[in-house]
Amino acid sequence: MQNESEDLNKILQSLLTINGALKKMDIDTDEMFITLPKLDWKYIVKVIQQNKQGKVYKFFNMDENDTYFKLGNIKVVCGGIL
Repeated sequence: MQNESEDLNKILQSLLTINGALKKMDIDTDEMFITLPKLDWKYIVKVIQQNKQGKVYKFFNMDENDTYFKLGNIKVVCGGIL
C-alpha cells in the first residue's frame, strides 16, 4: 500500500501542476478529463478511500453517481469494459 500511496502522490502532483499551468493560461479545466480503464479506475479509488489521512484524499472528490472523481481539479472518468 505504501508504494501505491507514493505513486498516487506523484500523480496528484502532476495533475496539480497541469491544472495550475492551464489556469495561468486562462484555460478552464472544467471540461478536461482523463479516462482510465475500469479496473484501474476502481483500484485507484479503493486505494485513495483506504488512506483517508493521506495527502491525495484531501484533493479527492467523488461525484454523486460514481462515474468520475476529481483529483487536483482534473476529472478522472471510468472507462468502458475492461
